[in-house]
Amino acid sequence: LELGRERGEEDWVLLGCDSLGRSHQARNEMAEALPHADFVWKSYDPRRHRRLVEKVGQDIRVTSGISSAFALWELGRFGEAHERMGAALDHARGFGHSYTASLALIYGALFFLSALDRPRARAVAAEARALAEDLGMEVDASFGGFVMAACDDPGESRMAELFRSLGRLQA
Repeated sequence: LELGRERGEEDWVLLGCDSLGRSHQARNEMAEALPHADFVWKSYDPRRHRRLVEKVGQDIRVTSGISSAFALWELGRFGEAHERMGAALDHARGFGHSYTASLALIYGALFFLSALDRPRARAVAAEARALAEDLGMEVDASFGGFVMAACDDPGESRMAELFRSLGRLQA
């Protein structure tokens, strides 16, 4: 990160902030993670930085949006967290990178499930599952099905979907 700043290498700065933010988040240091994720979210320009997708295999604006949404939630900033996740999903859907979209939809479904917004979680999980099936990403499709099952009302049987999802993972 510092070398990128010294040399004026914008891509390095974005990648450094992305890595630092995710590292802090992995240690549950959300207050420290958020400024890094926010920097990437606000500084990333899809036209100027598209080449980063080729370098790292995903759109780091989306991953920083996801990371910052979870950090905002953990810090008690619930409204901002919902807005950020929605914006990250919108960006992922419109960016045109299938892997990033699939990743974002799965994390989005988990976010809304953890926020107890089951209808939205189910809708996003169904979208994730459909995209993953279209792309032949069996594990992601099964995980989408698993999250969909977790969204069922407690009175409904979730076990059948769970076993179908696990069966697809084993196949």
